[in-house]
Amino acid sequence: MQTTIQSPEKAHLSIKVDVGIKSDLQKIAQSKNRSVHYLLIEAVERYIAEQKADEEYNEWVKQRVLQAQKNLHENGSSGISSQEAHKIAMEKVKAFLMSSK
Repeated sequence: MQTTIQSPEKAHLSIKVDVGIKSDLQKIAQSKNRSVHYLLIEAVERYIAEQKADEEYNEWVKQRVLQAQKNLHENGSSGISSQEAHKIAMEKVKAFLMSSK
């Protein structure tokens, strides 16, 4: 019994770039012994991965802020102003920096 591996469906995509960019891509491709097509696919995949990671991080931050807001609403504040909190945080940072010298 012979099994065949199916590759993912492909779609055609074309782009227009400045002549200088095309020339740079060709030089890089040649130096890496790769095709320009390979470099472009790699760049697009990397960009998509970065965007997905950014979206996940932004969602994580959003959830943390919403949870903090919920906790504040349910439990009230600790009774200090944002200026006082900033002052305390800066004192702790200074103490940490002095201790690491």
